[in-house]
Amino acid sequence: MALSLRAAVMVCFGEALGEVVMPTFSFPEEGNTYFGSNVEALKSSVNWALGEGCLSGWPTSLPVEIAFVFGHDSDIPETADYYIQFQMEQVAAKPSRDTGIGFGSFANNQQYQQKLSGALQVWDWSHHQLSFLAENLPLAASSKLEYVPFWSSTKAEEGDCASILDDPYCHDEPGSDVLFFGFLTESRKQLCKSVDAELSQLRRQGMSVSHECVSGVFGQALQCKICRAKVIYSDHSREGAVLEVHRINPLLAVGKAVVSSHSADLMLDNSYSSALQLVAAQDIPQAISKLLLNRTARETLEWHAYAFAKSEKLEARSHVCRALNSMASMAKAGNLPTPLTKQGLPANFHSSLSRMLTGNGSVTGKGSDGNDSVTGNGSDSVNISTPTPSPSPVPHPIPSPTPTPASPPAPMPTPGNGSDSINISTPTPSPSPVPNPTPSPTPHSRFKPCTYADSR
Repeated sequence: MALSLRAAVMVCFGEALGEVVMPTFSFPEEGNTYFGSNVEALKSSVNWALGEGCLSGWPTSLPVEIAFVFGHDSDIPETADYYIQFQMEQVAAKPSRDTGIGFGSFANNQQYQQKLSGALQVWDWSHHQLSFLAENLPLAASSKLEYVPFWSSTKAEEGDCASILDDPYCHDEPGSDVLFFGFLTESRKQLCKSVDAELSQLRRQGMSVSHECVSGVFGQALQCKICRAKVIYSDHSREGAVLEVHRINPLLAVGKAVVSSHSADLMLDNSYSSALQLVAAQDIPQAISKLLLNRTARETLEWHAYAFAKSEKLEARSHVCRALNSMASMAKAGNLPTPLTKQGLPANFHSSLSRMLTGNGSVTGKGSDGNDSVTGNGSDSVNISTPTPSPSPVPHPIPSPTPTPASPPAPMPTPGNGSDSINISTPTPSPSPVPNPTPSPTPHSRFKPCTYADSR
């Protein structure tokens, strides 16, 4: 439940007396091509956590700005005193042999090791990777590691694939029944060939089916392809990788049938096992074929995917709350490190105030008085500015219309254009939306202190 009116008044009264000043959270990658969508979702999660009082134990009387960053090479605003790194890289995997991949290996990236060590906290969605970091970062950094599921920064909202496909843009955009998207490493190229060979057997049996592997396709063009696809598959970019949840989560959130290879994180695989088809990499082509031939199995997987996404999205918020609580306890114990603003750090740690982050609709790294920040006041009056929309390689596809299946699977518990294309006039069904019991507060352009949510 949100803070009571009395609690909110006490927090604001303390601020007025100069006894407590809650941190300001900034998001320098807002509007960024790669992480803009994640920032938008993370803001909602942080906003909820602040409204629940997850940072109410913050003791300091000094104004502090804390930046959330995703990219391993993302700049930190010069105005930020601290930063939280949401760890996105395959740090525990073996080095990649493909030069086109931006992050080659943890061992060879001293700058990223230094960046993780200097963070106020490091959030990661994989227990396997957290164990790796605990063993490979300095001992003092191990206390900063927090398990926060990636659902906390994944949009899980229902949309309408019918309207997407009705858009004139999609009329001229080719699509396929089976889809892979992402950077095409050599191993992924071989997998695409194996899927082609498997689907050729179906065609020889008289089934019309199409398939494509695409790289460098983002935004609306990718949404069109996702909406048309009946099965989407994923594979790791390197040996020893964990599930590519940044790619998988948005697909599950709209009820897509997803096939992926097992990963190095057995706990993560077990968690996702009901929501997608997990198989050995060499068995992916056969798993795709079976789903195409068995519509009931495919629709059951879609329903499970959608229900899992809704459940995990809500559950992830508790981990955000726990991480912020831990940060407040650190501050209360006097264990906050020296603020960055008082350290002489390498220039590559900070972005110039006039420099724009790479990407469409990107924003400058604003300070605590800018509009691209959230002020944690422990009440429901937290403000989050509306981000500038921009295409993102991390797709947030929109589901197909929801026809009522003849025999729908049991509902899952939810807390709180080739000539050989399959006929897509009957869209892939997606499960009915599950109402979110905790809607995010309406954003405003600036935080307004001493504004309370009446809890009566």
